Amino acid sequence: MTDIVALRTAYVRLGFSNEAVESLVTREAIDSLAELTRLKDQDVSDLCSVIRKPGGMIPNPDAGNAGQPATIRNPGVNVPLKAETRLKLATYYLRHSERVSRPRTAADITVDNVLAVKTLKEREANWEKPDELPKIDEKDWVKTLEDIVEYLSLIQGSTGIPLSYVIRPNDKRIVTESANDPADKYPTPELEMISRAPHYVVPVASPPVTTQTFKDDNVLVMQILAGLFRDHKAYPYIKRANRVGDGRAAYQALHHHYLGQNSVDTQAGAAEKALADTVYLGKPRFSFETFVTIHKKQHDILENLKKYGYAGIDEGTKVRYLNDGIKAPFLEPAKYALKANTDYRGKFDKCVAYYKEAVAAHKHSARELNISQFTGRAGRNGGRGGRGGRGTQGRGRSTSQKRKAGKGWDENTVEEEVEYRYYSNAEYSALKPGQKKKLNRLRGERTKEQDKTTAKIAALESENAALRASTGGAAETPQSGNRNNPNLTRQAGR
Repeated sequence: MTDIVALRTAYVRLGFSNEAVESLVTREAIDSLAELTRLKDQDVSDLCSVIRKPGGMIPNPDAGNAGQPATIRNPGVNVPLKAETRLKLATYYLRHSERVSRPRTAADITVDNVLAVKTLKEREANWEKPDELPKIDEKDWVKTLEDIVEYLSLIQGSTGIPLSYVIRPNDKRIVTESANDPADKYPTPELEMISRAPHYVVPVASPPVTTQTFKDDNVLVMQILAGLFRDHKAYPYIKRANRVGDGRAAYQALHHHYLGQNSVDTQAGAAEKALADTVYLGKPRFSFETFVTIHKKQHDILENLKKYGYAGIDEGTKVRYLNDGIKAPFLEPAKYALKANTDYRGKFDKCVAYYKEAVAAHKHSARELNISQFTGRAGRNGGRGGRGGRGTQGRGRSTSQKRKAGKGWDENTVEEEVEYRYYSNAEYSALKPGQKKKLNRLRGERTKEQDKTTAKIAALESENAALRASTGGAAETPQSGNRNNPNLTRQAGR
């Protein structure tokens, strides 16, 4: 009786009149939370329509008056649209409470509580399946399995629960008591469902009995995994689970095989070998940035393997692999200086930044050399056979001289936006005075920065020379070539 009274009161809070509540409870028998929870949106709409227009005949209260019939058509009871909308939210609220294992009473059905799930309800209704499937990276099974978990977290199960709840760890299968696991600790309702959606019927029996929702969702997980691995060499490890639609068992089989101790050791060895074998020679087709990216990827692989028993890689070892892999001759001075400087010891990112500056300076120096060689050839070719006289000092004028002679701007010219790049004579002539002025300033600033970088490299080389002198040449960097090749030495001695 107490439950019925509390439920009637909850209906009134949602906006139903006493007459409408009487129809709900007495005539339509929605007299328990269990009955209310089963109602979907269309059921609620049909229910309210029946209360508004029930049909049939009822005794005429005015039958005693002259000319009045004994019965009249049932006029029904008014149900405001607001009450109908809130009742739909209330049924969703109760179903969601079951998804997060939080028991409710009629007293919990308040306007504030039901309105709080409105956004979640709309988000679920508008959900679309992600287009991109997780990728299988055989060199990084930690990331591969983590990507699968993340993908399952984006897929709705049979009742809207993200499917990753199916593959929760074994020690998380039985949900913590609601009072000991407050809802506000979860950033999103989806994360709460992943952590608290029930696997077993409550109260948990011995042995536990899985819920029908879990059984349905377990099959969905299996279908996804089978689709991902059917043409992959990992499929034999999940084939048995696929026969019975056990997605949880399939995921655990993959996890056990690829993240077991032997597999972790194999993956760690492969990552360490990649660090040892990756070499930067300073060639255009394999940039320093690519070299560093490969190192960082292997660092990530090794870091992720730590949670599965790998000891880890320290910063000093990272730097050692970095230095050992740099074989570009022009970086030998930078390498020697770094090894001698304790400020860089065991600091991978700092060493990378130092090397990047050296690479940039080398590129600038090479570019300047090419430009000077080209200018020299142009000067020699501009002799008697052309209008330029000898070099750039004859009757003709160089491009820079022509531009200076007719620059078309002065200190009062306002700068205008211009793309910073090379311009041909025709393109430069077409620029506005303000654009020419800004381009001139940008080029001047670029030259100053390049001069600073060149000076830094010169200082580095001087420091290197000083360090070599202080060690009596003992730290001389090895010379490239086959002069000291033992095989060739033996051949020459025969």
